[in-house]
Amino acid sequence: MKEFLPMWVQYGDDAKGCCIVLNNKTFENSSLRRIIYLTDDGKCDKKDEKVKIFLDEFLFTYRDLVSFCNHKIDLNSEEGKECFLEIKSLAKYIISQISYLFKNQSYKHENEIRLIANRTSAELDDVKVISGSIPKIYIYNDSKTYINEVILGAKIENPEDYVSFIYKQGNKMWKDDKQSQIKVTQSTIQYR
Repeated sequence: MKEFLPMWVQYGDDAKGCCIVLNNKTFENSSLRRIIYLTDDGKCDKKDEKVKIFLDEFLFTYRDLVSFCNHKIDLNSEEGKECFLEIKSLAKYIISQISYLFKNQSYKHENEIRLIANRTSAELDDVKVISGSIPKIYIYNDSKTYINEVILGAKIENPEDYVSFIYKQGNKMWKDDKQSQIKVTQSTIQYR
């Protein structure tokens, strides 16, 4: 679904912005991941059963390791403290690698997919930080972007002022591949 009122409200500058529809070709060599939506008590949908199994197994293994430390090693000893800290550190690392794949179920209407870009510390030197009320990290993606459509918001002022610029940029974007041309439309959402 390309147009959905809550998305215009949350992300489309209250329908004064635009929605950019990307061609799948943009992501041919990318690692896309579907977001898993969790209830407040941490449960996911039936369709995400594999994720639930993984999380349950992870939790079981974590508890098993902690139990092992508790019963086999004196936690007051240096060896015990070190064992427990290593388990805790490993669990934190694993969670940090997957935490961005989960959102609260109240965002389920977004049907979000994320592009995953893993970077080493050395590669982060090229990252641009965009300042503002909430700083954002911008990572340049050197793969070509193919835009199929730009949907102008229902409340955008003077939409005709943007159309020729968008077409010109679209022609540059698709110059090597005449398979598609960019389309510019106005939102049909009934917005007050």
